[in-house]
Amino acid sequence: MTSRDQTPLLIAAILSTVALMVYAAARGRVGMIVPPACLFVATAIMAVLLSNLPDWRSTAASPPRDVVEQALHRNARALGAAYAWSAIAMHALYLTPLTGLRWQHGWQYALAFALLAALSYEFARLVRDAGDTTRAMLVRLAVPLTIGQGVLAASGLAFLVLSGKLLSRRPDWAAHQVFLFSALAVMVLAAVTLRTHARLTEQA
Repeated sequence: MTSRDQTPLLIAAILSTVALMVYAAARGRVGMIVPPACLFVATAIMAVLLSNLPDWRSTAASPPRDVVEQALHRNARALGAAYAWSAIAMHALYLTPLTGLRWQHGWQYALAFALLAALSYEFARLVRDAGDTTRAMLVRLAVPLTIGQGVLAASGLAFLVLSGKLLSRRPDWAAHQVFLFSALAVMVLAAVTLRTHARLTEQA
């Protein structure tokens, strides 16, 4: 773990905020799911900004390649944590014996988010541990992959807002809150990742 790796903080945020969301859902307190979700997003953004600000302020004329790779490694793990939060929250909220909520698609979306988390963590691992050729390829792919995630998150957010689903009280109401805050987290983390990558590579 690098000195700027915020993984322990993000893990603590995932576990604590999901627990609070489940507690609120089990008691039928719809509005009380929002504060812990906001807390997770705020924590994730703060953690990523703290780990990236040194790169934004760097005055090095040409940072070594491993600095770029380390930044991608950290930021891919942060995106993975956002997806992991979404997966765990979705699954826990629709664990019917625990919360009383039932929605047949909850486990499907939880699995999709878990897959995205696994892919993000694997990308991070390969950027750090793979051979030179693979790492160079992943660095080239970083920008389009990150833009793609940001665009998909923004599109999902726009759909939620325009469709009025956030006001729904159907069984999927809790899922819509997870979608909303997941999209917000991914959009901001993707933007930070792109800013850092541009800052470091423009110096190279």
